[in-house]
Amino acid sequence: MLPALRNTQLPPWAWTLVALGLSAGLLAYALWPGLAGTSDSVYYLSAARSMAAAGQLRNPDGTVYSFWGPLYPITLAPGVFLKQNWLLVAGQLLSTLGAVALWSWLGWRLLPTSGTSRLYAMVLGFSAPLLVAAKFVWSEPLFELLFAGYVVALYQYHRSARFGWLLAATAVGVLLPLQRTSGLFLLFGIGLGLLLLHDQQRWPLKRVLGHLAGASIGGVLWQLYVWRVGIPIPFVFDPGTAFLLNPMSAYGYALMRWLLPLPTFIWPMPWVFGLLLIGLLVLLSRASRVLPAEFGVVLLTSVVAYIVLHILTNGWSRSAGDVTDAERYLTVLYGPIWLLLLAGGQRLLNRWPILMAALGLFILTYSAARTIRNAQACREMPLMVETASAIN
Repeated sequence: MLPALRNTQLPPWAWTLVALGLSAGLLAYALWPGLAGTSDSVYYLSAARSMAAAGQLRNPDGTVYSFWGPLYPITLAPGVFLKQNWLLVAGQLLSTLGAVALWSWLGWRLLPTSGTSRLYAMVLGFSAPLLVAAKFVWSEPLFELLFAGYVVALYQYHRSARFGWLLAATAVGVLLPLQRTSGLFLLFGIGLGLLLLHDQQRWPLKRVLGHLAGASIGGVLWQLYVWRVGIPIPFVFDPGTAFLLNPMSAYGYALMRWLLPLPTFIWPMPWVFGLLLIGLLVLLSRASRVLPAEFGVVLLTSVVAYIVLHILTNGWSRSAGDVTDAERYLTVLYGPIWLLLLAGGQRLLNRWPILMAALGLFILTYSAARTIRNAQACREMPLMVETASAIN
C-alpha cells in the first residue's frame, strides 16, 4: 500500500526481523522496570505460588483456583519458585515476540503483494495492544502465541495436506482453552470456518469433528473440573448490558481505536460504536475473499465467533465487557484482523492508489506513535506490589 515499502528489496525474513526488532525494543523499554498487575494478577500469582510450593493451584484465600484456566499460573510457577522476576518479564516478552513472528510469517504467505506484507510486518512491530497486555501479569501474551502457532499449523496442513501439521495444530489447540477459557470460542470459530470450506479432500466432516474434539478435550475436562470443585457462577441475564448493545459498543470502540486516534470523551456512544462494530465485521468478511486458498474464511469465522461469543457471555454475567476488558480480550485477534484489513485494502489499491498510499502512511504513523506513547506510559506505570511479594 505504501510505494516506499513496495519498492524496497529486502527479503521477507529481513522485514520480519525488522518487525521483531521494533517490537523487542519497545517491549524491553516498557517492561524493564517490572510488571504491573490487576486483581486477576493476584490470583495468577497466588496459584503460581501454591503450585511451586505444594503442587496445587490455590486462590489467595486458600480455595481452589478454578475461575481461569490452569496453564498460565503453571508457567509462572518456575519464576516464582526461583524468585526471579526477570523470568516473568521474559515470558511476557518472548510470548509477544513469538506471536509477532508467526503472524508476520503467515502474512507473507497470504497477503496478495509484498508491499502489503511489509506494511503488515510494520503494523505488527508497532502493536500497542500487545505491548500493553505484556506489561501486566496477564495470560494474554501466551494466549496470543498459542493462537498464532495454532493458525500457522492449520495453514500448513491446509496447504500441504501433511497429517503431521494437523496433529501439531490439535496439540496446540488443546492448550488454548487451558490458557484462557475463551480459547473454546476460537476453536468454535475455526471449526465453523473449516466446515464452510466444503473441502472434502483435506477437510471432510469426520476430520474436522475429530480435530475439534481432540483440540477441545483439555478445555472440556477443565470445565468439568471447575463445575465439580469450583464456585458456581449462575447464568443470569444482566439488564445493564442493554440487550448486548453496551458490550457491542465496547468492542466496537476498542477496535476503532486500532484504526483512529479516538478521544476518550466520545465514549460512550452505544449505538454509534455498536453499528461500527457490525460494519467492521462486514468489511472483514469482504476482505477475507481476497486471501488465497480460501483460508481467509477460517480467519474470519474465528474473529467473528470470538467477538460475538464474548458479547453474549457478557450479557449472561459470564465475562467482563467494558472498554478496558474489550481492549484486553481483543489482543489475540490483532494479527488476524489486521491481516484481513490489509488484504481488503489491497483490493482498493488498484482503484485509488494515491488514496490508499496515504492511508497506508497514516496507519503506519498512527501505529508507531500510539505504541511509542504507550511504551512510555507503561514504563512509568506503578509496579505490582504482589509481584514483589510473590518472588521475594
